[in-house]
Amino acid sequence: DASSLVSSLDIPATLCDYAGAPALPDADVGASLRPLLEGKRSDWRDHVFGETDHSAGVRNARYKAIFYPDQPARMFDRHEDPREMRNRAASPEHAGTRKGLEVRLREYVRARKIAPHLGKAEAVGNKRRPEVQRLSQSRAWYESIAAGEGLSA
Repeated sequence: DASSLVSSLDIPATLCDYAGAPALPDADVGASLRPLLEGKRSDWRDHVFGETDHSAGVRNARYKAIFYPDQPARMFDRHEDPREMRNRAASPEHAGTRKGLEVRLREYVRARKIAPHLGKAEAVGNKRRPEVQRLSQSRAWYESIAAGEGLSA
């Protein structure tokens, strides 16, 4: 089904499924696309997520929201604005939608324990290097998201 929300995180699970191999360790978010590819699955996820060291996003069938630690959030209505030209994040008429996406993103961040993962990467490098300092800032930001803060207006 072309309308199913899939993620690049689904690729390892799909490859393991077709190979008959066990799921990869730390690949707990992705799901095998095999049922979708073979037309056998009607119930599928209703949100997908993405994260980098400087942003976190959530998307459902209609809306996409991206949050940053140091700049305003962005939210787009993909049905009315497929090119993502009109930011709806601060729109009063979209406040309920944004709140719902924030809730889903917080649940995802808590379940994935993203902040500790960034902390492991941070511990490997020299703390003075800019990329390690950026990871440290990102870890603090993800921890604030999990705590119910950190998503700017």
